[in-house]
Amino acid sequence: MPSIPSLEHLMISNRSLRRRMRMDEGHHRPGRQSHVVDSKLLMEHTDWFTTNERGALVAPNADWTDVADLNYDHHELRKYMIEMMKYWVREIGIDGYRCDVAEMVPTDFWSRARKELDKIKPVLMLSEGSLPEHHVDAFDLTYSWSVYDVLGKIIDGTTPVTVFEDILRTESYQFPKGSLRLRFNTNHDKNSWMHRL
Repeated sequence: MPSIPSLEHLMISNRSLRRRMRMDEGHHRPGRQSHVVDSKLLMEHTDWFTTNERGALVAPNADWTDVADLNYDHHELRKYMIEMMKYWVREIGIDGYRCDVAEMVPTDFWSRARKELDKIKPVLMLSEGSLPEHHVDAFDLTYSWSVYDVLGKIIDGTTPVTVFEDILRTESYQFPKGSLRLRFNTNHDKNSWMHRL
């Protein structure tokens, strides 16, 4: 992680070039294993985390054993997370967030966070999720996983390119009017091109 002064310098440089900076946020799963066991949040607020019947930390899903699930039923956790987001907008000047796996955090949290951030300045919010309700008052854009998921089949010739028309039509019924969907052909979690090389 760069130092605060280096981020401030980067923001000044970006502004001079008319660039915007957004931060990638993972609000559903702070790290917990050996290299991050000293997480301040984990050490000071273990009650904010999901635990099993034995009191052990629980991962958000079976594949993510290196992280712990946050329990958004705790009002103080929500307040803490929103204050953290506000800090980066207010003090460093970032212009928004890409929220990793945003569907794993309650939509009402995102809606509240967005209202608080917009009091500081207008921000761009990108959900790495596909929930139509994210567009109501929380996010500007959501990922269009449905398009990504058929790209490999189209390239292989097993699905006609006209499937895009079906996807766009379905999305027009599912999502609020004017919703912006991010279309992409690669992603850090998946890469549709690697097995074709």
